[in-house]
Amino acid sequence: MPPKMNNIQYFVRCAGILCISAMAIQSMTNAAIVGPFDTFEDGTTGGWIHGLDTSPTFPENVATGGPAGDDDGYLRVTAMGSFGPGSRLLALNRSQWTGDFVSPGVTTILADVRNPSLIQVDLRVAFQGGGDWFVSDEPISLAPMTDWQSVAFPISDADLSALGSGDFLSTMSSVTEMRLLHSPTFTNIGQAIVGEFHVDNLRIVPLADFDQNATVDGADLTTWQGAYGSDGADADLDGDSDGTDFLIWQRQFSPSPAIQAVPEPTSLTAACAAVVALGAFRQRFRHSRN
Repeated sequence: MPPKMNNIQYFVRCAGILCISAMAIQSMTNAAIVGPFDTFEDGTTGGWIHGLDTSPTFPENVATGGPAGDDDGYLRVTAMGSFGPGSRLLALNRSQWTGDFVSPGVTTILADVRNPSLIQVDLRVAFQGGGDWFVSDEPISLAPMTDWQSVAFPISDADLSALGSGDFLSTMSSVTEMRLLHSPTFTNIGQAIVGEFHVDNLRIVPLADFDQNATVDGADLTTWQGAYGSDGADADLDGDSDGTDFLIWQRQFSPSPAIQAVPEPTSLTAACAAVVALGAFRQRFRHSRN
């Protein structure tokens, strides 16, 4: 027969089980928020600029008229054509849209965009990092005078190409600048035209964000369960949803210090640790007296 536990041993074991269970439940509510996520509701441009300080066409935060209508802010990007500062239709970011896009498994950038111009706007994304510039192979074309629509910019190795002889992993693991630009041709500088485009809800999508809401959470696990055996939750892009995709979800559910937000230790975790430690101390103290 197994040896009987005394009261202290029983207390320690029960406390440990309860705390582990509580932390497991809590982890399902602490989703990995994969940032950045630009909604332009704070009245700023979120670090999006036009390049030179002398540009007369800096991106502008517009407080109302976004995809949600009244009181929904968005970013307005304009160009005045010709040549010189402000001539090209683009916006760039050297602050929050930097860092490691590879480790978190970011494969797509989602956005809501609008083209109020009289010309077609061809949007590309471009990234500068340790391995040269990488630019979208194919643009997303917005017909003239079109209203808000949701678009997806794929940014995997198969979707971006180097302007020179750069290395994809070197660039995307250490991005120093991201650009959103108009150009029918493959370039990172944008075309000099008179026109504008609007953007809102700019966010990144990691491999395991199966419902594409910029959050790796329990809802993605539910999506994976429902898609098992099909291709509805294919994190490793092998054509099906299987155990490997679950492991990728599990890794991305716990944020890394790259471009994800890392939750602080909670009071529950600290309290559990204190309870177990106290029980262990009392057990050792009792043994020392015997």
